[in-house]
Amino acid sequence: MERDPERRGRARLGDLARAAGVGIATVDRVVNDRGGVRPETVGRIREAARRLGLAHRLPPEQHRRLRLVVVLQRRESWFYRTLSDAFGRTAALLDPAISVYRSYVDELEPRILAQRIAGEAAQCDGLAVVALEAQEVLDAVAEVVARGVPVVTLLTDLPTSGRLAYVGVDNLRAGRTAGYLLGRLAGVRQGPVLCLLGSRDYRGQRERVEGCAAVLGERFPQLGPVITVETGEESARTARLVAEQLQRQPGMAAVYNTAGATEGMVEALARERRPLVTVAHELTPASREALRSGLVDVVLDQNPNLQARRALEILLHRHGRLAEPPGEPIVPLQIIVAESLAETA
Repeated sequence: MERDPERRGRARLGDLARAAGVGIATVDRVVNDRGGVRPETVGRIREAARRLGLAHRLPPEQHRRLRLVVVLQRRESWFYRTLSDAFGRTAALLDPAISVYRSYVDELEPRILAQRIAGEAAQCDGLAVVALEAQEVLDAVAEVVARGVPVVTLLTDLPTSGRLAYVGVDNLRAGRTAGYLLGRLAGVRQGPVLCLLGSRDYRGQRERVEGCAAVLGERFPQLGPVITVETGEESARTARLVAEQLQRQPGMAAVYNTAGATEGMVEALARERRPLVTVAHELTPASREALRSGLVDVVLDQNPNLQARRALEILLHRHGRLAEPPGEPIVPLQIIVAESLAETA
């Protein structure tokens, strides 16, 4: 009597699982294209299937479902919502078999971020992350990469983590650009420069401060010393810390905000009578209004749509789903002044 075809099929899947060194449930997920299996595991199963003459049981490689996850921070931030929307718009143009999910971590806590990265990686084929350069996070990314899940860092890099690529502006050069602008706009003015960071654990923000300080020392020695303050990217805290520094340093010449919460900086500056040279990052509603009012002189912006596209291109190329090489991961820095805004034309 002929065996039940379903049982025979399960037996063959069992052979495939043993040949690939995985569980039959994992093989079943790949055969039925349900996703959530690491790329290198899928590769082992495909290779074993070819050896056993079972390649016909697997879905075509070019149609395999991919689940990509973008881990962002601070859901309430206008910038991160904009970046999230950019990923959504880019994902809508992709093959329906490619899903892009966005996940938020609302606290600047390395342990929580590390747990989120590990959790998301367990059920996806690639990650794009905005991450603190803390040891717990570096370890989490390194473990994810070792398991075969590619990771792209966004906005701020983790170069020692084994990540696949970094997508964003050159933060050191952005800081040097800010320093040059502060020096040129300050003219003969002398005095300290206040640099605001969200957290020193963001490599990108540290690099911006380093670049700014380097240019000031090289070309504009009348500006200094450079005073750095961590704001946590919280508006109320930023306003309070800026006000405190301005009170302590009545000769303050300039303020450079490398981080978010520009509205907090603007709130403190609005109470000041003395003129200050100011440079901020990201063109948000708050920084746009501050440019119009003259409370901010220059905004250094980056293109979120381009960053989303580049990050997804790199991950898709890693999975063989992009024929052409991905575009340049370092995106251009945009320099915006009040006259750049269309409303002022």
